[in-house]
Amino acid sequence: MPFSRLWLAAALLLTAAVYARLTLSYFCGFDDFTNARRALVEDTAHPAQILTTTHFGTPKYRPLSRAVTLLCEILLPNSALLHRLRNLTFHLFAVALVFGITLRLGGDLPVAAAAAAFFGVHPMAHQTIAAAIFTIGFSYTLMLAALFLFLDAYRLAGNVKVRLGASLALLGAALLAYESTIIVFGCFALYLLIQAIRGEPPAAGWRGFLVPFVSGSAVVLVLFAALRMVFVHGRMPMTPPGKILANLALFGGSLALPVDLLLLNSFGLAPLPNELLQSKRTLAVIAGGGVLPVLLLMVWLFPKAWFRRRLRELPWAVILFALASIPLSLLPFVVFTDHPSETYLYLPAAFYAIAMSLFLRGLAGNRAFAVCMGAFILLAATGSWMRTERVRGCAAVAERVMRELPLENWRSGAWDVRVTDAPGTPPMRRFGLYGYRGLGTIDPLESGIRAFEAALQLATRNRDVKGEVVPSGQMPANCANSGTCFQVDAGGHVTAFH
Repeated sequence: MPFSRLWLAAALLLTAAVYARLTLSYFCGFDDFTNARRALVEDTAHPAQILTTTHFGTPKYRPLSRAVTLLCEILLPNSALLHRLRNLTFHLFAVALVFGITLRLGGDLPVAAAAAAFFGVHPMAHQTIAAAIFTIGFSYTLMLAALFLFLDAYRLAGNVKVRLGASLALLGAALLAYESTIIVFGCFALYLLIQAIRGEPPAAGWRGFLVPFVSGSAVVLVLFAALRMVFVHGRMPMTPPGKILANLALFGGSLALPVDLLLLNSFGLAPLPNELLQSKRTLAVIAGGGVLPVLLLMVWLFPKAWFRRRLRELPWAVILFALASIPLSLLPFVVFTDHPSETYLYLPAAFYAIAMSLFLRGLAGNRAFAVCMGAFILLAATGSWMRTERVRGCAAVAERVMRELPLENWRSGAWDVRVTDAPGTPPMRRFGLYGYRGLGTIDPLESGIRAFEAALQLATRNRDVKGEVVPSGQMPANCANSGTCFQVDAGGHVTAFH
């Protein structure tokens, strides 16, 4: 095996080890059940609506994402296995692409391997893979492949049109799976600007590169805009400027923190991150907490003259490209979504891993670089391993709930099923996928979602069965002895309601 493949294999094996235990787990969380139910119960009956309708009536248009979900449900109905295998497979492809992109940006093999491994196990990339139904990782893998081929076309004189054509075709597919991948055009433009300032033209010359790139990009954008004009109605609301800045600070700090806050919570050393972030002062600490200690440590440890010389010799152009791509990646979310979610940090985690590896490699010698990046990767892998265990626990509870309900009774006919928390069930402290318990593993009582009903219809293939999670203490009196009312404890054990 060539030496370069050994470096890549190590990064892939570490990533697979962190996520492997998740692949056999059931669904976890309302997104899994509502999306799987739509695919199996609705889209199988009317597949044309995949192309003609939007994402649950919102301005989000993702037909390829729905088609991929439908395929998994057709092949293995009411099972998370294919969804989870898909997510892990494409995440491993994404790790390999980060390896290749880092090499194309001028990094050597150790830098590329460190960036790939760091991204592969970064806790801020975890939720995108851990939510079985999410196709975000699939979409961003297509986008990263488009970026890789774009860089290839820029650096190599041969087959420029072929490489750019393949890049833009993959990007077109990515746009139909997850519209936020459109930000890669910003990455393309940023890279071209940096290279023009540096005086480093494409291998095929500016004309030989820009003519096929601009014309091909125009075709992709026009087709994508035309589909949205036909099938998408309405606009996403804009987020206030102050909230945009606060969310950018939160996202940046979350990426840079060397220790996952959720890992600290698991050891009782901190509250859940969403509870911790109630204070603006805490937000400011987190925003600077990942980067400032590293910089201060370097200033203190290294002689000033040596440090200044190393700083001047850093590959700033590619580091700045990777760093600037982080806010670019977040732009669609911070502008159109006021609710911060770790799901939005999958692609930024890739660019952060590249920037961090290039930065530390430029400042440190071989041994110091290996020690520093090894420590970052170990801490990240520990955080992601713990997150995997939390999601596995959530999935086990959700599966137990569905297994202990009398589903065979409801496979035909109209039914109205109600469930509630068993007496003494502690309140759920939710953070992403990582705080669910009891009925919350299926339906956390989000307004209007009716995820428990989706889970019932998914399991029974019966569109006439209705289901509702009733808040504790509000179960109707006529439920007693009805055979359709149940209570569920924190561990997912189901008993009849009396």
